[in-house]
Amino acid sequence: STQLHQVLMGLVLNARDAQPEGGRIFLRARPRVLDQEAAEHLPGARPGNYLELSVRDCGPGLSAEARQHLFAPFFTTKPRGQG
Repeated sequence: STQLHQVLMGLVLNARDAQPEGGRIFLRARPRVLDQEAAEHLPGARPGNYLELSVRDCGPGLSAEARQHLFAPFFTTKPRGQG
């Protein structure tokens, strides 16, 4: 879907920008089955078959302050006019 493409592209581009001298970006997709107990720990989830996506890079990571705003709609750690 277009939304999934946009999310993945955003994650990959941010990972690239976090590693200005080069590095690695790891993408993983794997099947995951949630039973009732596992689903109870994930808001809005129901038991069933899912695809789990993970993105990891070798960048320096986010500061504690940045992590507090991680899901804010317009939050960025990039300078104004970039990203």
